[in-house]
Amino acid sequence: MANPGVEFDTKKTIDRKGIEPTQIISIKLLTALDKGSKNDGTGKNLQVGMIYGKTYKFKVTAYTNNPPPDKKKIKWKYKYHSLSQNKWIEHTSTVTAKFGVIDHLDSV
Repeated sequence: MANPGVEFDTKKTIDRKGIEPTQIISIKLLTALDKGSKNDGTGKNLQVGMIYGKTYKFKVTAYTNNPPPDKKKIKWKYKYHSLSQNKWIEHTSTVTAKFGVIDHLDSV
């Protein structure tokens, strides 16, 4: 009787050698948004949103894998629409662990 080259009926635990990066799937805003300019030139209309210079708190609600062992190493990325440039701008924050003050958004 020959030894089988492959056994299909047995399961063996295999140690993972690669590291899959943990990414954030979703976040929840904990702070209420503010009423601000709709930027339509009338000065009358208001819309709800984030105001330049204010602080807003978020909570991570889901990760792709388990939460990272050191949450201080999370790198945040955000995207906003620039009305003056009429395009979406994406930025990776240099501040880890917390979302720093955004100091380069278009002036209102």
